[in-house]
Amino acid sequence: MSDLLPEPLGNHCPSCHKHYATAQGVSAHLSHRPECRRAFKAANAANRPEAATRGLINNQSAGLEEDRGSVPVPAEASQHYPEYLDDFAPDLPLPDPLCRNFHSPPIDAEPGDNDSGSWDKRRHVEVEEVPDEAVADFSAAQFTRCLYDFLFKLAIGNPVCLDLLMTPLQETSRVAAYKQCKLCLPIVHQVSPQMLVNSIHASPARASPGPLKPPVPAKMSTVLARDPAEAVSSPALVFDHTQPLRGLCVARVRMIFDLPKVYDAKSFGVTEPLAYVEWFTSFHVVDSTTGMQIDRRPVQGDVLDSHTAKFYVNAYLRHHDFVLFRHLATM
Repeated sequence: MSDLLPEPLGNHCPSCHKHYATAQGVSAHLSHRPECRRAFKAANAANRPEAATRGLINNQSAGLEEDRGSVPVPAEASQHYPEYLDDFAPDLPLPDPLCRNFHSPPIDAEPGDNDSGSWDKRRHVEVEEVPDEAVADFSAAQFTRCLYDFLFKLAIGNPVCLDLLMTPLQETSRVAAYKQCKLCLPIVHQVSPQMLVNSIHASPARASPGPLKPPVPAKMSTVLARDPAEAVSSPALVFDHTQPLRGLCVARVRMIFDLPKVYDAKSFGVTEPLAYVEWFTSFHVVDSTTGMQIDRRPVQGDVLDSHTAKFYVNAYLRHHDFVLFRHLATM
């Protein structure tokens, strides 16, 4: 990883089904340095535009659908649902946000593992074997360094946590990884009187499931997340309709995971899943013709698209984005 969250997006760094599986384990052998931060903070206020940009708002309109990059981020969501999705699973009703059930099958589950539908009880079930290449599949080459840096910041002034950090994360350590996380978007009455749910994906590429079937490509969502620099200076982000993207950066979510068991999550105050993300450059250039913000891939790290030097943040693809990023700005 390269910092468990915020940083210029570059290339550093669950779904419902009848089957309920166990968490996918991944070995944590990495080298670079990302940054973990509490992100996945779903805006949980009805009809409150100012809460819309808190945490991660899935930005499928950023036009970034390639497969490389990495940087970690902790998910501190008040209404987010990590899920282990089966590729062919039908959508099931989302559980009550207050119950926060992890309603989805982990990657390697067997039928009947969780017929009750409340996956929260089996969240930490171990997987049998996980190849060392799993982390590489997520393009999370800096995972270990980033996780350490993130936890070190949380441990400052806490002797117990500092002692826990002395335990290195071994190559054989298991990390429960999620394929998807669901966020409840703030209610925007111009779009719908109902709360809408957004899915953030972080599933790696997989080999062909059958002799006549093509391999399954990686599916990693592009989102808008708190700019790490902004988060340090101002803990709370207030939505400004005249500058809707202020304090946000484009990020590609590479991995959604639980803190490894070797560390005590409660001691560190980590109560939600974390995410390893890759950052794009900060917003600073607006296209004169379309009025869209121009974003560029990172100079370092994996290349998302060797033929594309810049991307546009398109606010016209989804009604939610249009209201928040274009309509309100003209009022």
